[in-house]
Amino acid sequence: MKRLHSIKDRFIFHLSAREKVLLFEVLKLYPLIPSSYARLHRKPDHETLKESQKLLDESMAEERKKYQCNIKKLLEDSHRFKTAPGGYHMVLAHSELEWLIQVLNDVRVGSWITLGSPDEQQRKTIKVTEQNSIYLLAMDVCAYFEGVLVE
Repeated sequence: MKRLHSIKDRFIFHLSAREKVLLFEVLKLYPLIPSSYARLHRKPDHETLKESQKLLDESMAEERKKYQCNIKKLLEDSHRFKTAPGGYHMVLAHSELEWLIQVLNDVRVGSWITLGSPDEQQRKTIKVTEQNSIYLLAMDVCAYFEGVLVE
C-alpha cells in the first residue's frame, strides 16, 4: 500500500488485491483490546475512582460501537475501493484516516495482549501455534498499514 496523493481533505491510497484482503481481515478482528484493560487505578477503592472508571468504560464502549459501525460501512462501501491497475485505489477523508489508525492500533495492541504481551528484553517469548499465529500476523499487518497511513 502506498499513498498516491491527497486532494483537499481526501487521501488516496493504492492497495494491491492482497493488501485489500489483509486490511479487511484485520479490521474484522476489531475490537481486540479487552474492556478490562484500561484501568484508571489498579485498586479503585475510592468511590470517586469507581465512578470515574465506570465513565471511562462507558465512553470506551460507545467508541467501540462507533468504530464497529465505521468498519462495517468501510467494508460494505463499493465506492470506497475503485479498481485500478495492479489493485485498488482507496479514498479516505482525514477523519476516516484517524479512526482507521486507531482501529488498526487496537487490533495490533490487542493481538500483543492476546499473545501474553511478549517482550524479548524480559525473555518473555511465545510459542507459535496454529491458534495464536493469526495474532502474530495481525500485529505485523496492522503495523504495516499504520506506518503507511501515518506517513
